Amino acid sequence: MERTIADNYIGKDENEPVFYYHSDHLGSASYVTNGDGKVTQTLNYLPYGEDWVDLQNFSEMPAENNLGVYKFNGKEKDAESGYNYYGARYYDSEKLSWLSVDPMSDKYPSLSPYVYCADNPVKLIDPNGMEWDTESDKKQANEIKELICVRQKEINNRLSKISQKIQKITRKSRIEKLTREQDDLNAQKELLSSLLTGINDIEKEEDIKYTFKDNDKICNTLGSDIEKIIINYNGMANKIHELTHAIQYEHRNNWTILQKEENAYSTQYAFDNASFSHYNASYYITSVKSINAEWLKSLHFFDYDQFNRERTIYPYKDKIR
Repeated sequence: MERTIADNYIGKDENEPVFYYHSDHLGSASYVTNGDGKVTQTLNYLPYGEDWVDLQNFSEMPAENNLGVYKFNGKEKDAESGYNYYGARYYDSEKLSWLSVDPMSDKYPSLSPYVYCADNPVKLIDPNGMEWDTESDKKQANEIKELICVRQKEINNRLSKISQKIQKITRKSRIEKLTREQDDLNAQKELLSSLLTGINDIEKEEDIKYTFKDNDKICNTLGSDIEKIIINYNGMANKIHELTHAIQYEHRNNWTILQKEENAYSTQYAFDNASFSHYNASYYITSVKSINAEWLKSLHFFDYDQFNRERTIYPYKDKIR
């Protein structure tokens, strides 16, 4: 069971009943269960959010405890007006439109400022009535966050063991080796923390949308389509690498391309050390520090002289910032 909306229970008292929302791929509540896991309410919708099915099991949930206010997209539906509240504006699912102009309408001149999700409500969502994006991108970002947390936990466990070993041993050479490993793991932790912060910054971005594209033929590019940044990737490790480039774009880092690549490869290494085993370079990567200009220069596909000279051009920088 999953509680999809914070504090979505009737009362705060521990003796009062607790109910759980279960959502579909658009975040819409499909059914509600009680604390025993029994279905108390079943919900289905027409494509634009109008109620289609609303079955309530009153034997498991009294009528006065009806929780069906968080319905389509998980947004609160006002009982009196029947409108869904998205934060920036209200949506009328019966008329299939917003009740006020889109605050971001200047970004989409070809669309009506009242149209919902570019007339594609089966695939797209509008999280707050301002910006729309694919649910798939949000899901992928959340999966990456979870994997980062798992990796951070692994690093913390290893650091704890190293600290215990250092306290017990006396041989200087052994202590120095463990200290180097300790420093490298802390560097990896810092890179992963920056990656998490960057993902959150991308999610807060209001002027540019970011989207993932699984492409087994293109595995090292960050593309653009009008005002959408396309993160092409091939495999999870490469996905982290290209996502790091997207974060660099979001932060408008004034680095050379070489510096950006060092940062992206270092972040990839922090996320998955083993992903470097297939690179055709002069030496095997064993730490964050070993990912440097010399290593990059030895990669058969890397134009060192050009990348050390050029800086990334931001096509929307002047317009946006």
